[in-house]
Amino acid sequence: MKNLKLVLIIFVILYLGSGFILYLFQERFIFLGEPLPKDFNYSFSTRFEELNLSARDGAIINAIHFKSDTAKGIIVYFHGNAGNLERWGELMEYYVALQYDVVIMDYRGFGKVPGNAVRQHYYQTHRWFMNGSKLNTHKAI
Repeated sequence: MKNLKLVLIIFVILYLGSGFILYLFQERFIFLGEPLPKDFNYSFSTRFEELNLSARDGAIINAIHFKSDTAKGIIVYFHGNAGNLERWGELMEYYVALQYDVVIMDYRGFGKVPGNAVRQHYYQTHRWFMNGSKLNTHKAI
């Protein structure tokens, strides 16, 4: 009985300790940005314009505007928690073929955007991008 109690206590300590470590380092496990050099040149088969937009806090946010010849509207696309515009940009060609412009941006710590990828920056950047970036997103999907 004493051994069972000792094993249970060790298990609980290990369980709580690993949970605490995961909590402390969760953003490193979740946000898997891949940096790119500042002078990296994107290459896509679709017509595009690279944008460097100044956020409210002074950060430069790198984005790409894929352009359709006859756009029905614009899709503002926020990519997932990994990669960068080089990877995600290739997927946007599908939407351009459907006659939509697409704007996609990198987050801090991803691609050409310096900084740390933390959850709060995600939320702030999304709000700024939709409301204050001076992009014409009134027809955004």
